[in-house]
Amino acid sequence: MESAPTDDTQRIVTSVTIDELISALNSDTAVDGRIEERPLNYSGGIDPEYMDKLERICTKDASNDQQCIICLEKFGSEDPNPESEVIITQCKHNFHTECISQWFEKNADCPVCRMKFPKNDDILKDLEKVLAQRQRELMDLIG
Repeated sequence: MESAPTDDTQRIVTSVTIDELISALNSDTAVDGRIEERPLNYSGGIDPEYMDKLERICTKDASNDQQCIICLEKFGSEDPNPESEVIITQCKHNFHTECISQWFEKNADCPVCRMKFPKNDDILKDLEKVLAQRQRELMDLIG
C-alpha cells in the first residue's frame, strides 16, 4: 500500500513514472513537453583534422588487385574514375575518398578491421553539454 506524499517534491516524483523519466532522457522531447525540444546532432564520426592527415594517392596509382570495400569497385587501371583519390588509413586499408568520407561521418573505425580512429572531440563535448543540461532540467522537474 502506497503512502500519501508528504510534500510537493514527492507529489511531483510520484506524478511522473519511471518510464516517462527514462523516455525523456532517451528522446529529443521531454516528459509532457515540459523540457524544450532540442535536436541531438551527434554523428559519431572521426575528427575532420584526422581525416585531412590521412595518406592519399591517385586511384590509377593504386594496386589493380585491390578494391574499395565500401563500393566494391577495383582500384588502378580498372577504376571507372582513375583520377579520383584513394585514402589509405592508418591500418593500411584503401578506400575511395568519397566512400570513406561518408563512412567517417557516422563511424570512427575502419570498416574492414574496426581499428578505432580519433573521434570528433567538438561533437563529443557538445553531446556532454546537452546531456548535462537535460539532466539538470530533469532534476528541476522532479524537485
